[in-house]
Amino acid sequence: GVLVSFLYLICTASRLARVNVSEPDLKKFTGLPSPAGAAGIAALVYLDPSPLNDQLFVGISATVAVLLAYFMVSRIPYISIKTFHMSHMPLRGRLGLAGIIALTWYSSSIGFMTLAGGYALSGPAQYLWQMWKDRGTATPLGTSDGDSA
Repeated sequence: GVLVSFLYLICTASRLARVNVSEPDLKKFTGLPSPAGAAGIAALVYLDPSPLNDQLFVGISATVAVLLAYFMVSRIPYISIKTFHMSHMPLRGRLGLAGIIALTWYSSSIGFMTLAGGYALSGPAQYLWQMWKDRGTATPLGTSDGDSA
């Protein structure tokens, strides 16, 4: 527990230091913003506020904290809320957002976890999607069109 907490603290400090010395970019963040990382930890605590007696939940919590810490110091791009415009959002996105709002109204702990987890995973998902799109003509199994069977 102490090691995971210390790792999270060091990664958060590194993330804030990088923001202070880098050029501002209003369209995206490089790495998970530290408030979003804190929201992930807060959502996890809000999901189960009881003391950590269950070893499975302790392991999941430690894994989530380490992943959030890694995402903060990574070079994975995350979208900025400043570029979010409902007028440019397709219907699927609007329905998804309405679903998250309804879920938060129905069960605030699950809705908050979905929102925080969704944003934390949006960067790696978008990064992997972009890598997959840019890989050329290779098939999902890693073979290209010119390979013989």
